[in-house]
Amino acid sequence: MTKFLTHSADLPCGYRVTFTYSGLGMDVNWSPELPCIHSPRMQRRFDAAYFQARDDFLQTVATMMRGAVAVADMQGNVRVIVPEVVQ
Repeated sequence: MTKFLTHSADLPCGYRVTFTYSGLGMDVNWSPELPCIHSPRMQRRFDAAYFQARDDFLQTVATMMRGAVAVADMQGNVRVIVPEVVQ
């Protein structure tokens, strides 16, 4: 049985991102369509909020899987997300 996990987050500039994990991988959906932000200041703020939402979601996935998750983004950053301690 494949487990599905979904989480949505509101981001700056009126955007919303929805992450879905199906056991086979992760999908990311945007509302409205993919962001197009022209202000460098707002882009930094948007990126920080997106990365926080993504990392929070992946920590939930890691906890569910009981193991670390590695993520590589388009900017060339690689992070390892560790699971939460479950008591």
